[in-house]
Amino acid sequence: MRKLILILVTLILLLGGCVSSGPKQAYPPDERLRLAAAQRQAFVKAFLQGRWCEAESMFYASNEKYLHQDDFCAVAYNYELFWKLKGYLGLDAPGYLEKAREFRELGLDCPEAAPAMPRGSAGGGGLPVHDRAYRVLLEERDFPGLYDRLSSEKNQLYASVYARKAALLAGESGEDRWAGRFAELARNLDAQRGWVVFLLEDWRLIEGLSRDAARKQAIRRRISRLQDLIRPCDR
Repeated sequence: MRKLILILVTLILLLGGCVSSGPKQAYPPDERLRLAAAQRQAFVKAFLQGRWCEAESMFYASNEKYLHQDDFCAVAYNYELFWKLKGYLGLDAPGYLEKAREFRELGLDCPEAAPAMPRGSAGGGGLPVHDRAYRVLLEERDFPGLYDRLSSEKNQLYASVYARKAALLAGESGEDRWAGRFAELARNLDAQRGWVVFLLEDWRLIEGLSRDAARKQAIRRRISRLQDLIRPCDR
């Protein structure tokens, strides 16, 4: 009997050691709220891959979680991101920009948003340092320098956007060889990530550079097939 009691006491002590002795919160933070940042990345990815309805769903889910955390500045930034994404495709979305301004005001002390993506032509105000460096190279038409920098760019979104800008500028400057290299650089980046919305822009650039009628026709058919991958909410 004594031996049994000793065994029971030992088991109790062992089990007690497995239980945390520290204080516990009665109402710990909701882990689901941490998904807000992940859903921000998800709506950017879904939009670029042509899954627009899914992107919109993730966008609003991220906003809701940020609002539950009283982070109005993060919601403002979400609207800015989506506005820029649409702007890259020439899609007018003034409502998103107005919402961004509204939530920025409600945020009271929002810091200047550090862009997760390059500024489009619609972006106002001073350009971030990252953008300024590329703009200088573009203004100087330093195509070798641009190509080297873009090839080693760690932010693939920047590389994709500025590679197309460089391709357009090179084409306007009569530098068709460089234009083709930049367009192909963008196409490779976008194809690896399934960024269909940018692939459409890449192939339009490549088609414009082609001098072969049959090849141009094949590229148009290719663009049409890629266009079928876009999934807006009404489909």
